[in-house]
Amino acid sequence: MIRLATGLVALFMLMTMGACVPTAIKGQKPDHTPISLLFYPGGVSLDDLVIIDGVNYFGKIETIPNEPLDDLKFTLKSGAIFIAECTAIGTNKADQQQCEEYDVYRSDDEDLLPERTVFYRPRWLK
Repeated sequence: MIRLATGLVALFMLMTMGACVPTAIKGQKPDHTPISLLFYPGGVSLDDLVIIDGVNYFGKIETIPNEPLDDLKFTLKSGAIFIAECTAIGTNKADQQQCEEYDVYRSDDEDLLPERTVFYRPRWLK
């Protein structure tokens, strides 16, 4: 009985961990050095998580309505704000518009994420 319970707990942990698939986002700082981060969406009751250079940053990412596609705003738990606008638009396989490139135009922490940093369309890790 204990063996079955332990097996079920282990299976549950594997299933829930497998659902946490990050989005890998690559980009380039204004001085042309590469930057990459991992994004984990939080949901309603959990904060979003962005990992930059191995450091966790919790906060909320939201969209800012704009034409033709939405801009992105990331507010850290510390209150620092980063806003990026869509600067390159492409189409997906369903022939719908999607943003291919974001340019950071507001940064409350230039050391962490400088203004004019460019991020490219996210790719899901497998």
